[in-house]
Amino acid sequence: MEYKYFHNIIFSGIITLIFTVIVIGFTGSGFTFSVLFFLLFAFLLCFIIGNMKKTDTADLLTILFTIFPVYILYTLITYETYLENLSFYQYPDQNSFFEWSEILGESKNVGEIFRLCFIDRVHVENEGFFFLLGLISYIANVFFDGNSVILQIVHVSFFAILTNLIVYKFLKNNGIRDNALKFTLIYALFTPILYYSTWILRDIHLAFFYSLSLLLATSSFKLKRLLLFIPLIFITAEFRLEHGLFMLVFVFYYVFYKGRDSKYFKIIRSSVIIISVFVLSIIILPLVQEIVEILKWYNTYTIENTSDEGLGIYLLRLPPVIKQIAMSFYSQLIDFPPWLKIKSATTFSQTIIGIVSMIKSIFWSILFLTCLISIFNKNIRKSIDRERIVLLFIFLLFLLLNSSNMHDRRIFAMYPVLFLYNSSMINLHNKSYLKIKRLSINVYILLILFYILMKFITS
Repeated sequence: MEYKYFHNIIFSGIITLIFTVIVIGFTGSGFTFSVLFFLLFAFLLCFIIGNMKKTDTADLLTILFTIFPVYILYTLITYETYLENLSFYQYPDQNSFFEWSEILGESKNVGEIFRLCFIDRVHVENEGFFFLLGLISYIANVFFDGNSVILQIVHVSFFAILTNLIVYKFLKNNGIRDNALKFTLIYALFTPILYYSTWILRDIHLAFFYSLSLLLATSSFKLKRLLLFIPLIFITAEFRLEHGLFMLVFVFYYVFYKGRDSKYFKIIRSSVIIISVFVLSIIILPLVQEIVEILKWYNTYTIENTSDEGLGIYLLRLPPVIKQIAMSFYSQLIDFPPWLKIKSATTFSQTIIGIVSMIKSIFWSILFLTCLISIFNKNIRKSIDRERIVLLFIFLLFLLLNSSNMHDRRIFAMYPVLFLYNSSMINLHNKSYLKIKRLSINVYILLILFYILMKFITS
């Protein structure tokens, strides 16, 4: 049985390699090298993450060889939408990011890129992301055939693939053992991570950093793991300040839930509290005004970019407080109604992107409703581990703090938490879960009917 399993993995690996060779045969040397390098790096990482355990390593390799062709193919489809008009199909942020990658890539050396980003801080914020884009562009200019849109896109896809490998380990460490492979493949192919894996944006990188922090926060307590949060928080803050600051919550979770059995618990707890007070007073409080302005900008951006055909336009008219709660809820009913992007598509490649958007919209919306309804089920609520309940409340806090922007882009970094909660329900109460799932599907259908009715009334 074990031989057959590894035989299938080897066969999948060969198919993936053949597919990769065919794909890169039609592209430039920079893309060719990057795809082969990413594949090799991810291959070796499977053994590191799997900790050389046969089962875990085999599962990770299965995940890699299954999703790698899908993500690369989706990358090419997204790139096709760029070639059609020589502009980005969605998210205008990409124009600025790519333009800066071109500018930074013309630097004399890597040291100059570092100085511009982290010393002169010419972009004011998001310097970590700009540095990464500039570094890729510089390497492509010096060693290959130059910087390109597809090269920048494929590096984002690579981070998405790595994130899925870490999510597998996160699920495995938190009691999802027999079904970790299946659940991870579902997460990789049906949640927003696939959809956002080919846009030159920071969101996938943030999902990667958050998956690392979640894996650390739910691992057994070690001082060196606690110290790893320090560079992780600083790096994340250089990609998006608010996400970096929120990551401090994981430090408290790790200390108070995982460090209680440590003989140094009292010393560590006191140290974390003192350092946190210092960070709050010296670093965070001076940034409050800046964070408020950023959130206001997100709110304005959301209003300006909300489709007149979506349900969101009606929620923005609600009174304060109710609006924030409603927007937090709506942000999880992603791209509602789910057919909007297909409706607006004008080419085959745009239609494919619309289909991917619809799949993640329907899948995640129903999953969110299932988790929300399950909170009111006594049997499930009592059987779920207390630490996972705490993680769920951290997710809800993160959701509320991001209510100024009701798009899933800035929230899906925390989706492994809700996915873990959902996976735990399936493992513990399969029959109860199926009943709640059916109810969630019915609620989702009713919401669609309500939306159609509102459109009919207001048209």
